[in-house]
Amino acid sequence: MNDFNKIKKELEWIFCNKGLSTYIDSVNNKIIHDNRIGNSINHTKRRNYNNVFNQILNNDEYFILFNDFSILHFDYLFNEENQVIFSRLSYLPYVDNEAVENIQYSKYIRIDYEPEDHKEIIHTKCHLHIGIDKNNFRIPVSTIIYPLEFVYFILKYIYHEDSKFTNLITLNNEKDILLTNNEINKLRLMIG
Repeated sequence: MNDFNKIKKELEWIFCNKGLSTYIDSVNNKIIHDNRIGNSINHTKRRNYNNVFNQILNNDEYFILFNDFSILHFDYLFNEENQVIFSRLSYLPYVDNEAVENIQYSKYIRIDYEPEDHKEIIHTKCHLHIGIDKNNFRIPVSTIIYPLEFVYFILKYIYHEDSKFTNLITLNNEKDILLTNNEINKLRLMIG
């Protein structure tokens, strides 16, 4: 099965089982297009965070809306063989007021798969960003991350959910390793 169909199947599973999570408010199943799942968004920075967040929310470009008004956004781009050639998965916490602004910005999470921008060790093909500030860093990720993995990660490590929903999730472990041999030998802190 190709990446497009695997990801589409995972999105359908999440949509059908969303009621089992105590933190998921709604799931948008209108984000599947011909060669893209999700939508492209502007690169999120502190200065444009609210604009990007509101664009995603107001245009129904999110995949999951959580009970606390935080959102999960996906952007997968596929080639003619329906294999992923680019992805950006983002968790955008809801920012209510200036008192919690810094705390919430530190919870921003993004996983990028950008094989065209690969620079060995410094910019791995797939990597995790935590926080929105300019001085954030990239944590190498060994494989492309599919929706269920990202949803599970957010529910477990942001919301600390232990529910029927998270217990039913089975993760796909049959994916190609994206790290080079040099990256595998020199990088000890990685995900996947």
